[in-house]
Order: sequence, then C-alpha cells, then structure tokens
Amino acid sequence: ASKAQSELEEAKRNLEKELEASEAANDKTPNPFPVSVDNKDPSADYYANNWLVPTGEGGKHESYGGYLRDRPIPVSPNANKTTYKLANLEREVQQAIDAGIEGFIVDILVQANSSDVIAPYPALLLRAANNVDKRFKIVVQPDMTTIGKLSPQEMAREISYLGAFPSAYRLDDGRLVICPYLAEARSVDWWNQVFDVMDKTYSIRVAFIPLFLDTRNYTAYSNISYGMARWGSRSPKTNPTTNIGSPNDMSTKVHNIGKIWVQPVSVQDTRPRSFVFDESQNFDNLMNTWNITVNGGADWAHLVTWNDYSEGTQFNPSVRHGWVFLDISSYWIAKMRTGVEPPIVRDVFYLSHRTQFVSAETIWNTTKPMNLRAGSSPARDTIQVLSFLKSAGEIRVKVGNVVYNCTANSGVSTCTFPLQLGNVSAQLYREGKLVSSIVSDLEVVEKPFNQNLDYAVFSSRRDINNVPIEDPTAESDDTTGTPSSGNTSTQRISGMSISSRNSLGTWLLSLAIFMAIMY
Repeated sequence: ASKAQSELEEAKRNLEKELEASEAANDKTPNPFPVSVDNKDPSADYYANNWLVPTGEGGKHESYGGYLRDRPIPVSPNANKTTYKLANLEREVQQAIDAGIEGFIVDILVQANSSDVIAPYPALLLRAANNVDKRFKIVVQPDMTTIGKLSPQEMAREISYLGAFPSAYRLDDGRLVICPYLAEARSVDWWNQVFDVMDKTYSIRVAFIPLFLDTRNYTAYSNISYGMARWGSRSPKTNPTTNIGSPNDMSTKVHNIGKIWVQPVSVQDTRPRSFVFDESQNFDNLMNTWNITVNGGADWAHLVTWNDYSEGTQFNPSVRHGWVFLDISSYWIAKMRTGVEPPIVRDVFYLSHRTQFVSAETIWNTTKPMNLRAGSSPARDTIQVLSFLKSAGEIRVKVGNVVYNCTANSGVSTCTFPLQLGNVSAQLYREGKLVSSIVSDLEVVEKPFNQNLDYAVFSSRRDINNVPIEDPTAESDDTTGTPSSGNTSTQRISGMSISSRNSLGTWLLSLAIFMAIMY
C-alpha cells in the first residue's frame, strides 16, 4: 500500500508539472473564451473562422487540426456594439446562478492597464456580477505564470484595483479573498510584502488562499493562509475515491492545520495545442471529483473550469455539452449543502461518447496529435449512461446496429458499453414501457476530419438551448415532483429536480461553490 501511494503521489507531481508547463506551450498570447469574441453572426465569427478550423489565425493551428473543439452556446449579435461584452458576461453570471454556483474565481492573466484585448474582462466581470445579483461574488486570482514577475508593489496595485469592486468576495470580517494560481511560484516573504502594501497603501486586508500545482510544501504557507487549494488532475486514476493515496488526504492535512480546503472538481481535459489529453473515462472523473469533494469534507468546491476551451475543461453551456455538466453537478451541490443524499423526484439520464476511436486516423494531416498524459487513466473507447432514477429501470443503448442492455438501479448509477461506429441513442424502459430517450446528434466515424478526444454529452431532460424535452410518462405540468411531509423545499437546479429538507438557499458561502473562469 505504501509503494502504491508513493507511485500515485509521484504520478500526480509529474502530471502537475506538465500542467504548469503546458500553460505556456505553443501560444504565448492568452485568450479568454467569451460567449462572443467579436459580436458577429456565429456562423462567421471568430470562433467559426479562426478557433474551430485548422486554417484559422494564419494557419498556426494546422499541425494539430485547429485550436478548439467546442464553443459556448452561440448568441445573436447584440445591437449595441459598445456593451455586448458586458451583456454577455451578465448572461454567463446568470447561467452560473441558475446552476447553483455562488461565484467565479477569475484568472488574471494580464495587468489592467495592458493593451491586450483581454485586459478589461476581469473588471467587466466584476461589474456584471454586481448588475445581475449582488450576492454573486468574484474571487481575484492572479495567474503567476503570466503576471508573477510583477513586483510586490505592482501586484498589490493590481489586486487592490479589482478588490475595490463591490462584487469582489470578502469575508464577514472584511478581508478580501485572493486565490493566486501557482502561488508557490513566489515565496512567503514575497507574498507578505504584497499584503503589507495592500494594507498600508490601499487599506485592504487579505484572506489568502494559495492555489498550488505542487502541494508538497503547503505547510510553508500555513501562517499566511486562510485556506488552501490545488489545481488538481483530470482522470479517475489520479482522482481515486479510496482512502489510500486519495486526494481526500489533502483535505484532512489542511484541516489539521486549521485552514479551509478548496477541492477541485473537473470534467475532462483535452488540449490540441499542447498535444496532450487526459482520459476522464466518460463521466467517471466528474463523479469521482464530486465524491471526493463531498465525502472528503471540503469547505469549498472549485469547478475547474467554467470556460477554458483551450484545455477542454469547460463546464459552461456549450455546443457539444449543452448544460449537462452543470445539471449533473446540481446533485452533488445539493448534497454538499444539505449533508444528505438528495431524493430524486423525476427520472433523468445522460449519455456520453466520443465521435471517434482514440487511435483513429484523421482526414486532416495532423502532424502533432494529442497523446495520453503520463500518469493518466488508460485511454478507452466507451459509451456511458449516467442515470438518476426514481426507481430501477432498463437502459438500452444502440450504436450502429449493436444494442446493449443494462439494469440501472434507483438513485445514481452508470452503465458503460464498448464504443462502436454509427449513430448513438439511449432509452430508459420500465416494465417494458419507454420512459424517455436520448438521440445523439453526433455520429461515431471511422476516419474523422480532425482529432477530437472530447466526450460529447447529451441529456434526456433538455437540449443545448435549454428547451425541456417532454417526458412521455408525465401526468401533469408539475415538473418538480411532490415533496414529502415536513420542513421540505423542492429546488429546481439546472434542469434536475431534487427535494431538499433544508432550505439553505443558494448563497451559503461557508460551503461555497466557485468556478474558475478565464478572463
């Protein structure tokens, strides 16, 4: 067991080193991924013409088949060309609120006075949050891979500027919460200089939550920290739910020194520009990281990320994912807030599959393909159905001419099947009768245009435009179910109805649900 734990920890360290290195790989200019880059028609906007095609941006992404594989759900151009960025950010804030998210941790990649196109976005996001709901908070996150070379005085000025906005998250005692990415890039003494300038020059006291890539030296930062966080990994192998070698251990260690622990929750990770991917094994990594968060006693959940499309880690509503990752997360958000398993009052299930085999050859001449990250779970070619059921039922999956069957128990369960070529669909049957179904709009092909190892996902409850899918078994228009007797409220969170016995509301910041957002 000791040897296994040592090997796992070494794999994590190697993975995190690669994560750090890949931040600077290939493209030195950081890009945010807003709903719209240029306020143009989505069929001919910057995503369509530059980021989703191999020949975009002067052909610099040709060797790996294009910069991105997905995009946020498109919006029509805003008639007011001067305010569309703010309007779209307000839209994203509302999407997060609808999903039960309490705030964003915004990655600060450049200085506010920079001429870079992304420089205004953090301040705009802070304004957007205040406009939509004053309870929605923004945590400032200096990115030490890009602005880490600033002097303590310069860093204090940057943080203090953003920290002055009303939506910047402060504790009840007035301290401003900051959560630097790769905090260990600077020493404790350096950070103390930053805090001293902020206090004496800007009258701002800090609650410091360093986010580490390498947690081995975490105790060195304990005296200056309110809590601690890690960026984490993106595969079930490196996010095991067992006690031996589990990331649960980090939560215990941090709690033992009297600090709060911020646990990363993740979906997947595919990086064409960095030539690497993690094997998330359909929904397994998402479920593992949520179970680690809830069962390991984390104080905050950090969903990594809201919109980093360059790394394929996005939770936000997108063309290939719809609202699925947020919808699934609503179950664990409710469990984290209430401390109990949420009773399921309506059936819902989700379908996950790639559109190609991991080893597939591509039509596009991909000279720099993605390879499996060292230490990741083994690559696999599978279809998976994740179900939340009122009572047991039969899951049937058809792919091409092959039909698979699986018994899904009541509550939360998964059914996993081999990937095949062809169209994919899934149905839920109970007592021989069709309850609901999903039809994927993406076909599994033998020779795809480009390498795309992102898992596409689909819901039985609503499509990507948030339009509900009719339930053939529904007997009335009541979509929330009937609460049991007692002090019970029914929360409709991101398309899934769950009954919660404690009316804790959305804004319980002692158990905060934050999203990493790239602006």
